[in-house]
Amino acid sequence: MDLVSRVASPVGEFARRGFDSPATAAATWARLLEGAGEEMAVDLEAFDAAADRDRALDVVARLAEVAPGLLAEVAADPGWLR
Repeated sequence: MDLVSRVASPVGEFARRGFDSPATAAATWARLLEGAGEEMAVDLEAFDAAADRDRALDVVARLAEVAPGLLAEVAADPGWLR
């Protein structure tokens, strides 16, 4: 019996999580991680509950761009993050 190993890719991860445009989401996430330095304020799992994951990621990316300190503050409060 042959076992096929599955290789995880960022695009595949975003597709699995239900993003409508996984390639765009993966690129946006990569930019967020690059700009975050040591630690990203928002976990990828936070988008699982969003009705429109792509839009939610876009909002987080824009917030990180214009007010990174505010993103960390919002991410620290689960109620605000939702």
